[in-house]
Amino acid sequence: DQAGSATFAANAQAHVGVLRSLGPADVRVGEVDGEYCPGEFSINVAGTAKVVGSAQRVTARAALFSTVVQVEMSAAVREVIERVSAALGYPLRTSSIAGLADVVPDLTVAEVADAFRADYRARLGLADGPLPERVVAHARGATEAGTSDLPFHVDDWARAHPLPVADTV
Repeated sequence: DQAGSATFAANAQAHVGVLRSLGPADVRVGEVDGEYCPGEFSINVAGTAKVVGSAQRVTARAALFSTVVQVEMSAAVREVIERVSAALGYPLRTSSIAGLADVVPDLTVAEVADAFRADYRARLGLADGPLPERVVAHARGATEAGTSDLPFHVDDWARAHPLPVADTV
């Protein structure tokens, strides 16, 4: 839908700005040929290697936008991507798998996390403060259910335990 595409596009452009501030100047939005989990709003370096992917979930009352930023691409993560792609029958160009540290070797996870945290805080007008106790209790319920009732599916739990709109943050 158009609203979803607009959210992806806006966040992708913001993420490109964050990444450029950290060093990799040739950061772009767009799918890379043969990338894992292909997406129109993937973020890549020089059009060759994916370093950021995003996903969103939209329901009638809420939306979740999530981003995975690969800072250090470990051999174990690379192997999982390769195996999953093969199992799903997806064509994968292994050279499309990269982390930001492949481009900016001295870049740390903490630096990347701090830069994204600052960006989200500025763009969303976030401030420090406590969560309402009902929200904390609600989240605690999901955590407790997840540890004793495996496999745990957060979507199923959230549908079965809706938090009233007036009580959300």
